[in-house]
Parts: sequence; C-alpha cells; structure tokens
Amino acid sequence: MAEIKVGLTQFLDFTLKSSAAKTNFVKNLKSQPEYHPIFDYWKQLRETVIKFHKNELPFY
Repeated sequence: MAEIKVGLTQFLDFTLKSSAAKTNFVKNLKSQPEYHPIFDYWKQLRETVIKFHKNELPFY
C-alpha cells in the first residue's frame, strides 16, 4: 500500500467535517493528482519566506 501524505490544512479540514463529508473528503483527496511544483501557486512565496528567516533579512 502506498503511503499517503496529508498536509496540515487538509488534516484540519478533515477533522472539522461531519461523518458523511469526511468520506467524500477522503475520496476527493485520494483522487487528486500527484504534487508537481509547476502547479504550486504559493511555492515561490514559501521559499522566499524561508530564505528571509534563514538569513535573518529585514522585510522592508
């Protein structure tokens, strides 16, 4: 069986849903496409924030 990775937002969305909605959520989660950076809208922002924190750069 393949390992399924779930993000924090997906996990929180799941825990807040009712029983029937949880079933649909898992079904949709399993059928979504594999992660690919080209479709990640926020990737550049996340990487920039990480770079600023690592290098202790100012935000101004």
